[in-house]
Amino acid sequence: MRDSMDLMIQCLEILKEDSTRRGLERFLRTAARGLKLPALAIHLEQGERRRQLSCRTAGLRAVRFVFRLPLESRGVTFGTLVVGCNSLFQNLRVRKSCRSLALLLSTELDYRKREENLRRAAHADAFLKVKNRNAMEAHRRALMKRNAPRSVGVVYLDWNGLKQTNDRYVHKAGDRLLQRAVDFVAAYFRVNIFSDRASQDNCGHRYLEEKQAGQAA
Repeated sequence: MRDSMDLMIQCLEILKEDSTRRGLERFLRTAARGLKLPALAIHLEQGERRRQLSCRTAGLRAVRFVFRLPLESRGVTFGTLVVGCNSLFQNLRVRKSCRSLALLLSTELDYRKREENLRRAAHADAFLKVKNRNAMEAHRRALMKRNAPRSVGVVYLDWNGLKQTNDRYVHKAGDRLLQRAVDFVAAYFRVNIFSDRASQDNCGHRYLEEKQAGQAA
């Protein structure tokens, strides 16, 4: 029991430190060694995107029995933990520990997904298919941290008079006008586009284009 708890804590620390592909691979190696499993794998499904990560432990007997445990979030299955065992006895012995691993994985991956969705929403305009001022500031800070010499051109386009459109045709009409303007610029220029909403009657868009030093800004 003590060894099982220590393994769960170690696996949880790995996921909290890094839930990317590298972290999940470390999670699989640690769990497989701790439970003396010949193989352990994770299958993740995110819409049409599928990821498979697996681990085989060297020096152990071949896989003879396999069972699968669902990874679930609020009643929706988004993946599977696949457990390979070298005997029927091991199959029965590790089931409880593997169910705990599956629950741990489900909880942490769901938390990371919701965290990423919130971060993405915080950097996106609520109505347009562009990034907002938060994203623009983050992009500016990232450019300032670069060591290579760069020049950055900034164009600020300001649209006034949107209040009349919004009052007469509701706000979705004004948003459609702004989206058409964004699509027009994006079609002709390869630039980063950010929305900077000042008021109901005023909306600006900034277009940042990064260039190599020595080129025209």
